[in-house]
Amino acid sequence: MQTHHAVEVVIRRIIIVALAAIVCIGCQTGSKSKGEPVAKTKTAKGQSSGPASLLAGTKMADAVPDSLDISHDGKWVYAKFREPASWKVKAKGGRGYLAAAFPLGPQGLGELAGLLVGADLNRAFIGASPSGEECLVVTNAQQPNEPVIDIVWRATKNSRSLIPYDKAPDFPASGPQDLRFGLFPFYSWDGKQVIVPLNSKGLVVETIATGKSAFVAYPDFPQQITGRAFGALPDAEGRRRIYASFWSAGMTPELCRIHVLDLDSMKWTASVDLDWVVYQIASADADNLPWLARGSRAPRTNVEHTRVPRLALLDPLSGAVDFKEFLGEPVWETALDPTGKYVAYMDGMRKALVRLDIEAGELDIDPAYFDGDAKLFVSTGGDTVLAWNKKMLYRASFSQHEKPKATQGD
Repeated sequence: MQTHHAVEVVIRRIIIVALAAIVCIGCQTGSKSKGEPVAKTKTAKGQSSGPASLLAGTKMADAVPDSLDISHDGKWVYAKFREPASWKVKAKGGRGYLAAAFPLGPQGLGELAGLLVGADLNRAFIGASPSGEECLVVTNAQQPNEPVIDIVWRATKNSRSLIPYDKAPDFPASGPQDLRFGLFPFYSWDGKQVIVPLNSKGLVVETIATGKSAFVAYPDFPQQITGRAFGALPDAEGRRRIYASFWSAGMTPELCRIHVLDLDSMKWTASVDLDWVVYQIASADADNLPWLARGSRAPRTNVEHTRVPRLALLDPLSGAVDFKEFLGEPVWETALDPTGKYVAYMDGMRKALVRLDIEAGELDIDPAYFDGDAKLFVSTGGDTVLAWNKKMLYRASFSQHEKPKATQGD
Protein backbone atom coordinates (compact mmCIF):
# COMPACT_ATOMS: atom_id res chain seq x y z
CA MET A 1 0.00 0.00 0.00
CA GLN A 2 2.43 2.44 -1.14
CA THR A 3 0.74 5.66 -0.85
CA HIS A 4 1.78 5.70 -3.35
CA HIS A 5 3.07 5.30 -3.44
CA ALA A 6 4.99 8.73 0.36
CA VAL A 7 7.54 11.25 1.15
CA GLU A 8 9.31 14.14 -0.16
CA VAL A 9 10.42 13.34 -3.65
CA VAL A 10 12.88 15.29 -5.69
CA ILE A 11 12.20 14.39 -9.31
CA ARG A 12 15.14 12.49 -10.68
CA ARG A 13 16.08 10.94 -14.00
CA ILE A 14 18.59 8.16 -13.90
CA ILE A 15 19.87 6.50 -17.04
CA ILE A 16 19.72 2.80 -16.25
CA VAL A 17 22.28 0.48 -17.78
CA ALA A 18 21.71 -2.64 -15.70
CA LEU A 19 19.92 -2.28 -12.39
CA ALA A 20 17.78 0.61 -11.24
CA ALA A 21 16.82 1.54 -7.73
CA ILE A 22 14.38 4.43 -7.75
CA VAL A 23 13.18 6.27 -4.67
CA CYS A 24 9.45 5.80 -4.55
CA ILE A 25 7.04 8.65 -4.99
CA GLY A 26 5.79 8.93 -1.59
CA CYS A 27 9.29 8.18 -0.20
CA GLN A 28 10.82 11.14 1.62
CA THR A 29 14.27 12.36 0.67
CA GLY A 30 16.70 14.84 2.11
CA SER A 31 18.38 15.03 5.50
CA LYS A 32 16.68 13.27 8.36
CA SER A 33 17.23 12.52 11.99
CA LYS A 34 18.27 8.91 12.34
CA GLY A 35 17.42 6.79 15.31
CA GLU A 36 19.86 4.12 16.34
CA PRO A 37 18.21 0.73 15.77
CA VAL A 38 17.14 -1.10 18.89
CA ALA A 39 16.73 -4.90 18.98
CA LYS A 40 19.51 -5.67 16.54
CA THR A 41 22.30 -6.54 18.94
CA LYS A 42 23.93 -9.97 18.97
CA THR A 43 24.74 -12.26 21.87
CA ALA A 44 28.07 -14.04 22.27
CA LYS A 45 26.67 -17.03 20.39
CA GLY A 46 25.46 -14.84 17.53
CA GLN A 47 21.81 -15.10 18.46
CA SER A 48 19.63 -12.02 18.12
CA SER A 49 18.70 -10.58 21.51
CA GLY A 50 15.72 -8.67 20.13
CA PRO A 51 12.62 -9.42 18.08
CA ALA A 52 13.07 -11.67 15.08
CA SER A 53 12.13 -10.56 11.59
CA LEU A 54 8.84 -11.93 10.24
CA LEU A 55 10.88 -13.10 7.26
CA ALA A 56 13.04 -15.30 9.50
CA GLY A 57 10.42 -18.03 9.53
CA THR A 58 10.07 -18.18 5.75
CA LYS A 59 12.02 -19.63 2.85
CA MET A 60 13.36 -16.13 2.19
CA ALA A 61 15.05 -15.74 5.59
CA ASP A 62 18.46 -15.10 4.02
CA ALA A 63 17.17 -12.75 1.31
CA VAL A 64 16.91 -8.98 1.46
CA PRO A 65 13.83 -7.44 -0.20
CA ASP A 66 14.58 -4.45 -2.42
CA SER A 67 10.91 -3.40 -2.22
CA LEU A 68 7.98 -4.21 0.05
CA ASP A 69 4.31 -3.27 0.33
CA ILE A 70 1.18 -4.47 2.16
CA SER A 71 -2.50 -4.82 1.27
CA HIS A 72 -5.03 -2.36 2.68
CA ASP A 73 -6.38 -4.93 5.13
CA GLY A 74 -2.90 -5.89 6.34
CA LYS A 75 -3.46 -9.56 5.50
CA TRP A 76 -0.89 -9.76 2.69
CA VAL A 77 2.74 -8.71 2.48
CA TYR A 78 4.30 -8.33 -0.97
CA ALA A 79 8.06 -8.30 -1.43
CA LYS A 80 10.50 -8.34 -4.32
CA PHE A 81 13.81 -10.08 -3.80
CA ARG A 82 17.12 -10.25 -5.54
CA GLU A 83 18.62 -13.72 -5.73
CA PRO A 84 20.46 -14.62 -2.49
CA ALA A 85 23.49 -16.89 -2.60
CA SER A 86 21.60 -19.87 -1.19
CA TRP A 87 18.56 -19.50 -3.41
CA LYS A 88 18.84 -20.60 -7.02
CA VAL A 89 16.32 -19.31 -9.52
CA LYS A 90 16.11 -20.58 -13.05
CA ALA A 91 15.47 -17.36 -14.93
CA LYS A 92 16.18 -16.82 -18.59
CA GLY A 93 18.67 -14.08 -19.25
CA GLY A 94 20.74 -14.32 -16.08
CA ARG A 95 20.23 -13.52 -12.43
CA GLY A 96 16.79 -14.13 -11.03
CA TYR A 97 14.38 -11.87 -9.16
CA LEU A 98 11.28 -12.96 -7.31
CA ALA A 99 8.02 -11.10 -6.70
CA ALA A 100 6.29 -12.85 -3.81
CA ALA A 101 3.19 -12.63 -1.64
CA PHE A 102 2.95 -13.81 1.97
CA PRO A 103 -0.31 -14.15 3.91
CA LEU A 104 0.04 -12.42 7.29
CA GLY A 105 -1.80 -13.96 10.21
CA PRO A 106 -1.61 -13.99 14.01
CA GLN A 107 1.36 -16.37 13.96
CA GLY A 108 3.32 -14.39 11.38
CA LEU A 109 3.93 -14.82 7.67
CA GLY A 110 2.46 -17.88 5.98
CA GLU A 111 3.80 -19.91 3.09
CA LEU A 112 5.31 -17.88 0.28
CA ALA A 113 3.29 -17.61 -2.92
CA GLY A 114 5.77 -16.97 -5.72
CA LEU A 115 3.97 -14.67 -8.10
CA LEU A 116 6.68 -14.09 -10.66
CA VAL A 117 10.31 -14.95 -11.35
CA GLY A 118 12.36 -13.16 -13.97
CA ALA A 119 15.78 -11.83 -14.81
CA ASP A 120 14.27 -8.53 -15.96
CA LEU A 121 12.55 -7.64 -12.66
CA ASN A 122 15.37 -5.25 -11.84
CA ARG A 123 13.31 -2.26 -10.71
CA ALA A 124 13.20 -1.90 -6.93
CA PHE A 125 9.41 -1.67 -6.90
CA ILE A 126 6.41 -3.79 -6.02
CA GLY A 127 2.83 -2.55 -5.73
CA ALA A 128 0.36 -4.37 -3.49
CA SER A 129 -3.13 -5.24 -4.63
CA PRO A 130 -5.95 -4.51 -2.15
CA SER A 131 -6.01 -8.23 -1.28
CA GLY A 132 -5.10 -11.62 -2.70
CA GLU A 133 -2.18 -13.05 -4.60
CA GLU A 134 -1.59 -10.31 -7.12
CA CYS A 135 0.74 -7.33 -7.46
CA LEU A 136 2.24 -4.80 -9.83
CA VAL A 137 5.85 -4.95 -10.99
CA VAL A 138 7.87 -2.74 -13.32
CA THR A 139 10.62 -3.69 -15.74
CA ASN A 140 12.48 -1.47 -18.15
CA ALA A 141 13.72 -1.70 -21.70
CA GLN A 142 15.79 0.28 -24.15
CA GLN A 143 15.90 0.19 -27.90
CA PRO A 144 19.01 1.32 -29.83
CA ASN A 145 19.33 5.10 -29.74
CA GLU A 146 16.19 5.33 -27.63
CA PRO A 147 15.72 6.31 -23.95
CA VAL A 148 15.03 3.79 -21.22
CA ILE A 149 11.30 3.25 -20.65
CA ASP A 150 9.37 1.49 -17.90
CA ILE A 151 7.04 -1.41 -18.62
CA VAL A 152 4.22 -2.06 -16.16
CA TRP A 153 3.01 -5.60 -15.44
CA ARG A 154 0.25 -7.16 -13.41
CA ALA A 155 1.67 -10.32 -11.81
CA THR A 156 -0.68 -13.16 -10.88
CA LYS A 157 0.48 -16.67 -9.87
CA ASN A 158 3.51 -17.20 -12.10
CA SER A 159 2.16 -15.21 -15.02
CA ARG A 160 2.13 -11.55 -15.94
CA SER A 161 -0.02 -9.40 -18.17
CA LEU A 162 1.04 -6.12 -19.71
CA ILE A 163 -0.54 -2.81 -18.71
CA PRO A 164 -0.12 -0.94 -22.04
CA TYR A 165 -0.44 2.50 -20.49
CA ASP A 166 1.31 4.26 -23.36
CA LYS A 167 -1.40 3.06 -25.77
CA ALA A 168 -4.12 5.06 -24.00
CA PRO A 169 -6.09 7.45 -26.23
CA ASP A 170 -4.58 10.95 -26.24
CA PHE A 171 -1.34 9.73 -24.65
CA PRO A 172 0.99 12.73 -25.05
CA ALA A 173 4.30 12.90 -26.85
CA SER A 174 7.26 12.71 -24.51
CA GLY A 175 9.29 15.70 -25.62
CA PRO A 176 12.89 16.14 -24.35
CA GLN A 177 12.32 13.75 -21.41
CA ASP A 178 10.48 10.49 -21.83
CA LEU A 179 7.24 10.29 -19.83
CA ARG A 180 7.61 6.52 -19.46
CA PHE A 181 10.46 6.44 -16.96
CA GLY A 182 10.57 6.33 -13.15
CA LEU A 183 6.99 5.05 -12.83
CA PHE A 184 5.26 3.90 -9.63
CA PRO A 185 1.84 2.49 -10.57
CA PHE A 186 -0.80 1.51 -8.03
CA TYR A 187 -4.25 -0.08 -7.81
CA SER A 188 -7.51 1.72 -7.21
CA TRP A 189 -8.96 0.98 -3.76
CA ASP A 190 -11.25 -1.75 -5.13
CA GLY A 191 -8.47 -3.27 -7.23
CA LYS A 192 -10.42 -2.90 -10.46
CA GLN A 193 -8.15 -0.32 -12.06
CA VAL A 194 -4.43 0.35 -12.35
CA ILE A 195 -3.25 3.95 -12.17
CA VAL A 196 0.05 4.86 -13.81
CA PRO A 197 1.22 8.40 -12.93
CA LEU A 198 3.65 9.67 -15.56
CA ASN A 199 6.63 11.81 -14.60
CA SER A 200 4.89 14.81 -16.17
CA LYS A 201 1.76 15.86 -18.07
CA GLY A 202 -0.72 13.35 -16.65
CA LEU A 203 -1.63 9.82 -15.61
CA VAL A 204 -3.23 6.78 -17.19
CA VAL A 205 -6.12 4.80 -15.66
CA GLU A 206 -6.62 1.29 -17.03
CA THR A 207 -9.67 -0.84 -16.19
CA ILE A 208 -8.49 -4.42 -15.72
CA ALA A 209 -11.68 -6.21 -16.77
CA THR A 210 -12.11 -4.39 -20.09
CA GLY A 211 -8.55 -3.37 -20.90
CA LYS A 212 -9.81 0.14 -21.66
CA SER A 213 -7.60 3.03 -20.61
CA ALA A 214 -7.87 6.79 -20.30
CA PHE A 215 -5.27 9.55 -20.12
CA VAL A 216 -6.02 12.29 -17.57
CA ALA A 217 -3.97 15.49 -17.72
CA TYR A 218 -2.52 16.83 -14.47
CA PRO A 219 -4.06 20.07 -13.20
CA ASP A 220 -2.06 23.25 -13.75
CA PHE A 221 0.69 24.02 -11.25
CA PRO A 222 2.10 27.56 -11.16
CA GLN A 223 5.70 26.69 -10.22
CA GLN A 224 8.34 24.15 -11.13
CA ILE A 225 7.31 20.81 -9.64
CA THR A 226 10.05 19.23 -7.52
CA GLY A 227 8.04 16.31 -6.18
CA ARG A 228 4.72 14.51 -6.29
CA ALA A 229 2.85 11.75 -4.48
CA PHE A 230 -0.20 9.69 -5.35
CA GLY A 231 -2.42 7.13 -3.63
CA ALA A 232 -5.82 5.48 -3.51
CA LEU A 233 -8.45 6.72 -1.08
CA PRO A 234 -11.00 4.38 0.55
CA ASP A 235 -14.20 3.99 -1.45
CA ALA A 236 -17.23 5.66 0.14
CA GLU A 237 -20.84 5.00 -0.91
CA GLY A 238 -19.77 3.93 -4.37
CA ARG A 239 -17.49 6.91 -4.91
CA ARG A 240 -13.96 5.98 -5.99
CA ARG A 241 -11.14 8.47 -5.53
CA ILE A 242 -7.37 8.86 -5.71
CA TYR A 243 -5.29 11.81 -4.53
CA ALA A 244 -2.39 13.61 -6.15
CA SER A 245 -0.02 15.95 -4.32
CA PHE A 246 2.31 18.23 -6.28
CA TRP A 247 4.87 20.48 -4.65
CA SER A 248 7.66 22.93 -5.16
CA ALA A 249 10.04 22.49 -2.22
CA GLY A 250 13.24 24.32 -1.33
CA MET A 251 11.85 27.62 -2.58
CA THR A 252 10.43 30.62 -0.74
CA PRO A 253 7.58 30.30 -0.26
CA GLU A 254 7.02 26.60 -0.77
CA LEU A 255 3.82 25.52 -2.49
CA CYS A 256 1.95 22.23 -2.35
CA ARG A 257 -1.34 21.61 -4.12
CA ILE A 258 -3.43 18.51 -3.39
CA HIS A 259 -6.08 17.27 -5.83
CA VAL A 260 -8.64 14.45 -5.78
CA LEU A 261 -9.56 12.55 -8.95
CA ASP A 262 -12.97 10.88 -9.45
CA LEU A 263 -12.18 7.55 -11.15
CA ASP A 264 -15.64 7.30 -12.69
CA SER A 265 -15.92 10.74 -14.26
CA MET A 266 -12.12 11.12 -14.67
CA LYS A 267 -12.47 14.67 -13.35
CA TRP A 268 -10.44 16.46 -10.67
CA THR A 269 -13.01 17.30 -8.02
CA ALA A 270 -11.23 19.08 -5.15
CA SER A 271 -8.01 20.90 -4.37
CA VAL A 272 -6.20 22.47 -1.40
CA ASP A 273 -3.17 24.80 -1.47
CA LEU A 274 -0.57 24.71 1.33
CA ASP A 275 2.80 26.26 2.15
CA TRP A 276 4.24 22.92 3.27
CA VAL A 277 4.73 19.59 1.52
CA VAL A 278 2.19 16.74 1.84
CA TYR A 279 3.28 13.16 1.14
CA GLN A 280 0.06 11.31 1.97
CA ILE A 281 -3.58 12.04 2.77
CA ALA A 282 -6.12 9.72 4.39
CA SER A 283 -9.87 9.91 4.87
CA ALA A 284 -12.76 7.49 5.33
CA ASP A 285 -14.82 9.73 3.00
CA ALA A 286 -12.75 12.24 1.05
CA ASP A 287 -15.84 14.07 -0.24
CA ASN A 288 -17.47 14.72 3.12
CA LEU A 289 -14.86 14.31 5.87
CA PRO A 290 -11.57 16.13 6.57
CA TRP A 291 -8.36 14.76 5.15
CA LEU A 292 -5.56 13.76 7.49
CA ALA A 293 -2.30 14.86 5.87
CA ARG A 294 1.28 14.03 6.75
CA GLY A 295 4.25 15.90 5.37
CA SER A 296 6.97 18.37 6.30
CA ARG A 297 7.88 22.03 6.27
CA ALA A 298 11.17 23.76 5.60
CA PRO A 299 13.45 24.75 8.53
CA ARG A 300 12.59 28.16 9.96
CA THR A 301 15.28 28.75 12.58
CA ASN A 302 19.02 28.26 12.96
CA VAL A 303 18.46 25.26 15.22
CA GLU A 304 16.29 23.48 12.67
CA HIS A 305 18.75 21.78 10.34
CA THR A 306 16.32 19.43 8.62
CA ARG A 307 12.75 19.50 7.42
CA VAL A 308 10.21 19.27 10.24
CA PRO A 309 7.46 16.60 10.13
CA ARG A 310 3.91 17.95 10.00
CA LEU A 311 0.47 16.51 10.61
CA ALA A 312 -2.85 18.26 9.98
CA LEU A 313 -6.53 17.85 9.24
CA LEU A 314 -7.53 19.61 6.02
CA ASP A 315 -11.05 20.72 5.11
CA PRO A 316 -11.23 20.62 1.31
CA LEU A 317 -14.44 22.66 1.26
CA SER A 318 -13.30 25.63 3.36
CA GLY A 319 -9.54 25.23 2.99
CA ALA A 320 -9.14 25.28 6.79
CA VAL A 321 -6.03 23.62 8.25
CA ASP A 322 -6.08 22.17 11.77
CA PHE A 323 -2.55 21.23 12.78
CA LYS A 324 -2.16 18.19 15.02
CA GLU A 325 0.80 17.82 17.33
CA PHE A 326 2.99 14.77 17.38
CA LEU A 327 3.40 13.32 20.85
CA GLY A 328 7.11 12.80 21.34
CA GLU A 329 9.75 13.26 18.65
CA PRO A 330 8.90 11.66 15.29
CA VAL A 331 12.02 10.44 13.49
CA TRP A 332 11.09 11.58 10.00
CA GLU A 333 9.28 8.51 8.64
CA THR A 334 5.55 8.55 9.39
CA ALA A 335 2.63 6.56 7.96
CA LEU A 336 -1.15 6.98 8.06
CA ASP A 337 -4.02 4.57 8.50
CA PRO A 338 -5.91 5.08 5.19
CA THR A 339 -9.07 6.12 7.04
CA GLY A 340 -7.23 8.92 8.87
CA LYS A 341 -7.69 7.60 12.41
CA TYR A 342 -4.05 6.80 13.23
CA VAL A 343 -0.51 7.88 12.41
CA ALA A 344 2.46 5.64 13.18
CA TYR A 345 6.06 6.78 13.66
CA MET A 346 9.31 6.04 15.41
CA ASP A 347 9.43 8.20 18.54
CA GLY A 348 12.95 9.41 19.28
CA MET A 349 11.98 10.53 22.77
CA ARG A 350 10.63 7.14 23.88
CA LYS A 351 12.91 5.09 21.59
CA ALA A 352 9.85 3.16 20.51
CA LEU A 353 7.48 2.52 17.64
CA VAL A 354 4.22 4.34 18.41
CA ARG A 355 0.69 4.67 17.04
CA LEU A 356 -1.14 7.94 17.71
CA ASP A 357 -4.95 8.08 17.81
CA ILE A 358 -5.59 11.47 16.20
CA GLU A 359 -9.01 12.17 17.71
CA ALA A 360 -8.31 10.83 21.21
CA GLY A 361 -4.76 12.18 21.39
CA GLU A 362 -3.54 8.90 22.89
CA LEU A 363 -0.47 6.79 22.17
CA ASP A 364 -0.02 3.06 21.83
CA ILE A 365 3.65 2.23 22.38
CA ASP A 366 5.86 -0.70 21.39
CA PRO A 367 9.20 -0.23 23.23
CA ALA A 368 10.64 -3.48 21.84
CA TYR A 369 11.69 -2.02 18.49
CA PHE A 370 13.07 1.32 17.34
CA ASP A 371 14.78 2.04 14.03
CA GLY A 372 14.78 5.54 12.61
CA ASP A 373 15.59 4.20 9.13
CA ALA A 374 12.66 1.79 8.91
CA LYS A 375 9.84 2.30 6.42
CA LEU A 376 6.40 2.05 8.04
CA PHE A 377 3.12 0.55 6.82
CA VAL A 378 -0.31 0.88 8.47
CA SER A 379 -3.37 -1.18 7.54
CA THR A 380 -6.90 0.19 7.30
CA GLY A 381 -8.13 0.82 10.83
CA GLY A 382 -4.57 0.75 12.19
CA ASP A 383 -4.68 -2.84 13.45
CA THR A 384 -1.47 -3.83 11.66
CA VAL A 385 1.65 -1.65 11.84
CA LEU A 386 4.78 -2.97 10.14
CA ALA A 387 8.33 -1.60 10.11
CA TRP A 388 10.74 -2.72 7.38
CA ASN A 389 14.49 -2.17 6.98
CA LYS A 390 16.51 -4.60 4.87
CA LYS A 391 16.07 -8.10 6.36
CA MET A 392 14.07 -6.88 9.32
CA LEU A 393 10.28 -6.93 8.94
CA TYR A 394 8.73 -6.20 12.32
CA ARG A 395 5.07 -6.23 13.37
CA ALA A 396 4.27 -3.86 16.22
CA SER A 397 2.83 -5.25 19.43
CA PHE A 398 1.65 -2.29 21.46
CA SER A 399 2.14 -3.15 25.13
CA GLN A 400 1.93 0.36 26.61
CA HIS A 401 -0.66 3.13 26.45
CA GLU A 402 -0.30 6.83 27.25
CA LYS A 403 -2.22 10.07 27.00
CA PRO A 404 0.68 12.49 27.33
CA LYS A 405 0.89 16.21 26.76
CA ALA A 406 1.78 17.22 23.22
CA THR A 407 5.47 18.02 22.82
CA GLN A 408 6.00 18.80 19.16
CA GLY A 409 4.14 20.39 16.31
CA ASP A 410 3.11 23.72 14.86
